[in-house]
Amino acid sequence: MRCHCKGSLEYLHILAIPMREHHTGEYQYDLIVETMNVLAPDWRHQLIGITTVGASTMTGCIQGTCTRLSNECHGNIFRVWCGAHQLDLVVKKAFNQLMNKKFLITLTGVTGHLRRQQNLIQHMKSSCPTFATTPWISMGKVLKWFKANRIRLFQHFSEMKPACTPSMEWWLVDIKECCYINGPMTDEEPISFLAAVNNDPLYGFHLNNYCVLRQEAASSIDEVGRFVQLTMDGLRSSSSDADKEAHDCIISTIANFSLQLVSGICKVCAERDNRNNSGDHLPPVLPLELCGVLSRDFVSCLEDQRIRLGHKFSKAEVENIDEQFRKLRLAFKEQIGFSQMLLDAQASCAVQSFEKCWSQLGSEFEQLRMFCGAIASIMPSTSSVESDFSLINWTKDPNSQSLSDFSLESILHCKQYKKLRDLME
Repeated sequence: MRCHCKGSLEYLHILAIPMREHHTGEYQYDLIVETMNVLAPDWRHQLIGITTVGASTMTGCIQGTCTRLSNECHGNIFRVWCGAHQLDLVVKKAFNQLMNKKFLITLTGVTGHLRRQQNLIQHMKSSCPTFATTPWISMGKVLKWFKANRIRLFQHFSEMKPACTPSMEWWLVDIKECCYINGPMTDEEPISFLAAVNNDPLYGFHLNNYCVLRQEAASSIDEVGRFVQLTMDGLRSSSSDADKEAHDCIISTIANFSLQLVSGICKVCAERDNRNNSGDHLPPVLPLELCGVLSRDFVSCLEDQRIRLGHKFSKAEVENIDEQFRKLRLAFKEQIGFSQMLLDAQASCAVQSFEKCWSQLGSEFEQLRMFCGAIASIMPSTSSVESDFSLINWTKDPNSQSLSDFSLESILHCKQYKKLRDLME
């Protein structure tokens, strides 16, 4: 749970609910409602947003847990599909299609083989990471490990020659996800792929009669297009049809992978509507952002929450929120020192802090700050929640079946004991 308390946003672990049966939307909904009715009987007026990992049982527009809870609440709620999990799906899809679906199959076989080589592990003093049972973000760790240890791995596969030995092209795609062709090599540069790696492991590779140099991944579709154009220019300078075909295969693979990643990332949107489609962005909550909001847009946001606000605040207090908003905009326009203070406060921190940005204003806009604090309390992702369990493996795995639910809860609650004590003072 996140809440606005004493002028700052607080993240608190309340309860982990054990699920003994199937994770259906109805079952999850019943458990949550039963729990919330005990912990916070007024939750129907207080719940303002729900963040999920995007599972269909949670996000279904008819039977999903979010939809059921939304129908139960008094007033509209915001829904967020964790951006980190959406990114995982994009990466998973891109890697599944890489090298016509052969890249991932080869990677699975290679990692399985390397994790069984105890002598190699002892010699390297390092074990190959696994990605099969972890989120897809771990793919980065796997590829970095392959890149850092590739010289020793080349030697191992050359000596042992297991059935899963990757091809030269596979290594090229693995280590250089985005590259460009530097044109055909001269007569003085007929260096084999393996020899080039041993001689120059950090810069580039030479394969047949072309070389692949290090380059950062493209950050936009335009850059990927420019990258493909450069590589095609290099292809035209090659005199061998076989080389052209090899060039075209490698470049097509890498370009398609880059385009799929970029286009997928561009579509990631955390905010969802009631049918789990991409929704509007959450309302601005920082002072400088509010100064650029039109009055009608802010009034619309206020009206969406009027039922919920009316349960705790008088009509005059609710209207005062709008008055403080107008006063803030007017001060920003007419008072040079005031506007510069807001600009400096927001520019002074790389990650814009709600508490720091609002602390400059004192108590003059207290009710506006409370309203914005409530909206800002919506969880932006579920990553921080999952990290509580995965950071030091606080989960019930086959080796810790005797660990009780109460023990897990005690560990999590002990983490925040000092924070809770400070909040209660």
